[in-house]
Amino acid sequence: MKILHLSDFHYKSDKKGVAAQNMLVEKLLQSLQAVGPLDLFFFTGDLVFSGTNPQDFTSAYEDLLKKVGEQLSIPKSMVFMCAGNHDVDRKAISEPIKDFIRNTKEPEELTKIVEDDKDDVFGLSCKPTNNFHQFHKDFYRKGIEHEADDVNRLYSTHIRQLGKWKIGIVTINTAWCSSGNDDKENLYFPRTELEKAIETLSKAKVNWKILLLHHPLTDLREYNKIDLEDLIYSEFHLMFSGHLHKREDFIRLMQSEGIFGTYSHAAFTKKDEGKIGYTVLDIDLDTLEISIQRHILIMMKKIFSPSKK
Repeated sequence: MKILHLSDFHYKSDKKGVAAQNMLVEKLLQSLQAVGPLDLFFFTGDLVFSGTNPQDFTSAYEDLLKKVGEQLSIPKSMVFMCAGNHDVDRKAISEPIKDFIRNTKEPEELTKIVEDDKDDVFGLSCKPTNNFHQFHKDFYRKGIEHEADDVNRLYSTHIRQLGKWKIGIVTINTAWCSSGNDDKENLYFPRTELEKAIETLSKAKVNWKILLLHHPLTDLREYNKIDLEDLIYSEFHLMFSGHLHKREDFIRLMQSEGIFGTYSHAAFTKKDEGKIGYTVLDIDLDTLEISIQRHILIMMKKIFSPSKK
């Protein structure tokens, strides 16, 4: 199973932004020529710089995801993504609702907000990611019709067959309560929503479970992080994240099971501490061996070079 992992493109529609992004995508496509065909393409959030304009998501798809998929012969049905903090329409954030959710102290309180599904609470809390959600649903419309995909406001599930292996992919919206300014240790994701996604994979009898999320779990409120960690580490085999704009890998062992997690470099960033790059993983599902290739953009030469780390 060969996977391309990209994250954090931060698409902008202004002339200066488009010019810089087009140059980057051109260099990326040149570098990917040597990679060859892949099975899956994961993009872990921040497709756009701002989620206010719905058209930006479509433009970012055309300018990046579609071109990369065609370059690597990856069909649209094998491209998967999750929401990031930049995909949020910050003009739609309700401060009272944000404060209400941040005052929760127990997992049951989060569950109640979602299960009650009130327009003036849960509805308003989801409004900032509505543009991403609509793009997400449209992207998988055919898969939804054939029940291979299920796209909800807080998570999505995708069932795919790769040779003899049935793969189950879950994406979760860790940007649900993101404001972009003070997210660290102030984000939330209801455990019950993740349990619903896991149940879907279990009913499909998948062999491999993969989780995509934008933020590191440490960005969740402490009680929420603790509530989710054991579930994620015991149920999923692979976890892909973004947001950090730098590479980081980890392995967690839970009794007889284990999970491998990886964070991607940014596809485009101006942060001093961040790096632009991409990752290719080759996973032997029989032997569980993982080969990782990382390529970093050398700005002076404007080429992607294999990372030495």
